[in-house]
Amino acid sequence: MTERLLAEQACLHCMQGQADRLARLLAKHVSDPNLLKIELQALANPDKLGTSPPMIARAIYHRARELTGIEDPYRDEKAHSTRLALDLLPDMRRLIGAAEDPLQAAIQIAIAGNIIDFGPGQSFDLKAQLERALSIPVDTRVLDRMRRDLKAAQRVLYLGDNAGEAVFDRLLIEQIDAPVTFAVRGAAVINDVTEAEAIASGLNQVANILSTGSDIPGILLEECSPQFQQAFAEADVIISKGQGNYESLSGTSGPIYFLLVVKCDLVAGHLNRQVGDFAFLAANLS
Repeated sequence: MTERLLAEQACLHCMQGQADRLARLLAKHVSDPNLLKIELQALANPDKLGTSPPMIARAIYHRARELTGIEDPYRDEKAHSTRLALDLLPDMRRLIGAAEDPLQAAIQIAIAGNIIDFGPGQSFDLKAQLERALSIPVDTRVLDRMRRDLKAAQRVLYLGDNAGEAVFDRLLIEQIDAPVTFAVRGAAVINDVTEAEAIASGLNQVANILSTGSDIPGILLEECSPQFQQAFAEADVIISKGQGNYESLSGTSGPIYFLLVVKCDLVAGHLNRQVGDFAFLAANLS
C-alpha cells in the first residue's frame, strides 16, 4: 500500500454509511425519501474508486443541500456533543493536572475525544472512552519528538476535526506554550467543527481560529484558502486530529502529528491496527 493510497482510494463502505444516515436524517424534509437515498448513494458507488473519501463526502453533502435546502443537518447533534464535552471539561482538566506527564495525558484525552463522530453512524460512550484513555499507551518516540518540537516551536497549527471533541483539543492546546492557530472547516459538513462550534467550545480563548476556506472534511491543500495554505507552510508543528484529516494528509511531508481513533477497515489495514484503536503518529518518522 503506497503512502498516498488513503488520498486516492475511498473506503466505500464508510461513504455509503454516511449517505444512508444522512438520507434518514433528512427524509422528513423531502417529498420522496427513497429518491433522496438513491441520489446520495449514487455518489458513493464503486465508480468513485480513485476519489478521496473527503471529496466524496463533500459531494454527498452538497447534493443533500441542493435537494433539501438544509445547510447544516447535524447542527443539533453538534450542539449536543459540545454541551456534553463541556460538562466533562473540568474533570478532564483535573485529570491532566494530576497526571505524571500532563502533555501525554492531554494527548490521550484529545485522541479519545475523536470518538465523537456521527459520520460512521456508530454509537459511542464518551465518558467510558475518556476514562480508559489514560491507560492506553502512546508511542514514546512520537511523544518525545513532539515534546521537543513543541518546545522549539514559534507557530503551531492545530487541525480540528469534529464538534464536541474540539473541547478536548482545547485541553491539549492549554499544554502548548507557543501561539496556536486552530483550523476549522469553511462550512458545515458532517459534524465537523466550524468557527461557530470552535467558539462555543472556548477555543477562541486559547487559540486563533482560522478557516481552511473549504468544506471538505479533511485537508486537501489545493482546495484551501491562500491564508490557510500559508499557515500550513509556516507552521513549526502541525497537529492533525481525526481520520478525515489523516486520510487526506497521509504521505504529506512536514512536521505533522496525527491523533485519531481508527474508524474503518481501510485505515485499520493501512496502520496495522483494529477499528477502535488509538493512533498517535508522526510524519516522516521511520
